[in-house]
Amino acid sequence: MNRSLRARLVFSFSILVLMVFFLFALFLYLGIERIVIQRVDETLFDKARYLSTLVKVEEGRISFTLSKIDIGEFIGPAAKSYFILRLDTGEILYKSPSLGNKEFPLNQIPGVGKVSYFTIYENGSKKRVVNYHFAKEDELFKDLSFFLPVKKYGFLLQVGRDLRLESDIIKRFIFYLITLAILALLFMALLISKMVELSLSSIKKISYKVKLISEKNLSERVDPERVDVELKELAIAINDTFDRLKMAFERQKEFISYVSHELRTPISGIKLITEIALRKKRSQEDYIRYLRDIEKSVNHLSRLVNSILLLSRMDMGREHLKMEELSLLDIIRDALHIISPIAEEKNIKIEYNIENVRFIGDKDAFLEIFVNILDNAIKYNKEKGWVKISNKGFEVVIEDSGIGIPEKDLPHVFERFYRAEASRSRKTGGTGLGLSIAYELIKRQHGDIKIESRVGEGTKVIIILPQ
Repeated sequence: MNRSLRARLVFSFSILVLMVFFLFALFLYLGIERIVIQRVDETLFDKARYLSTLVKVEEGRISFTLSKIDIGEFIGPAAKSYFILRLDTGEILYKSPSLGNKEFPLNQIPGVGKVSYFTIYENGSKKRVVNYHFAKEDELFKDLSFFLPVKKYGFLLQVGRDLRLESDIIKRFIFYLITLAILALLFMALLISKMVELSLSSIKKISYKVKLISEKNLSERVDPERVDVELKELAIAINDTFDRLKMAFERQKEFISYVSHELRTPISGIKLITEIALRKKRSQEDYIRYLRDIEKSVNHLSRLVNSILLLSRMDMGREHLKMEELSLLDIIRDALHIISPIAEEKNIKIEYNIENVRFIGDKDAFLEIFVNILDNAIKYNKEKGWVKISNKGFEVVIEDSGIGIPEKDLPHVFERFYRAEASRSRKTGGTGLGLSIAYELIKRQHGDIKIESRVGEGTKVIIILPQ
């Protein structure tokens, strides 16, 4: 399933904006509701305090009379305010007609001169009620307070108000808030979409450049200075990747070219020898000589193909190395056993003075490494020359009295098919891959190899065994 980064970013940012707006709206709603209730409470307190002034006590008789103005507020059919006058014992003395048969619950009575508030929910509507506790002195004994103790009477006024108006105001506020939220969300979604589009423009630039890059056009690159700072590292990484890809393509083309060139030589030789041999009848000795020439070309071709296959397997990671503990002395002896016939043919003397060390590596790989290096030391040596093998711990040195390598060619000796001299490998039957194979194998086992050489003085190969 295809997923759009732009859609996900717009959705994520929209959800974030919605959550922030929701929290802000909730905070605003709770704040407004608190302010409205506080204003209602202040109004109820003022009414309760006013109504308390209408309570009279004289000679033990309690009277309570509403003014004409109050009658309209508490008694009329459209009255939205209610009150109950009680003794502080809870006995009802007077109840506003607007309450009908209903009563306010008698919650905990506050101390004299203090108030408490509570909310009543009934039939989908809310009422806010204040409990106002106050005391009155008997008027008869007020003037005789010097002679007789003043008698006080405790009262509880419960004044309530319908919150329908306030609820409607808050509902309208919520409606406007939701409408504003929807409009704001749509606007923010469009704005965020545009911002995301602008933010993704750098990715589009990178994508456009990447599309221009192909096997035939590997020179296109993304300009890191023309993209956003956050994508600069991505652009640099992409450029580095295509630089390596370009080098890999060039190496592949170069490798194919070298392989074609190297294969052409022995095949052409075999073809030429075969054509010459078949032009006319020849003696048995001539046929044997031609067949030996063909055998040399076939052997060269076989070594070349085997070397190419080995390098190919290493490049593809299919050359699995079996790491085990090895003896340097055993590896050198096995390599000399393979290489000695070639040395005897050229009258090359091989000497070795090995301090045996044990190291971890692949036996076949190290045998291949030493055989290739010794093979080069013999092939490019002088008549009746010498090859010396020695070591100091894990550092193995192979020296020869050969023709040497020019200084300008030393940095390239491990490159595939590289030749210091154009005809050098063909004269000796070399493939130009021996040192490349040795280099790849030693590096894969975390060892190292170095070459020091001077023309006419010989070559020194230093192998650092893995530890």
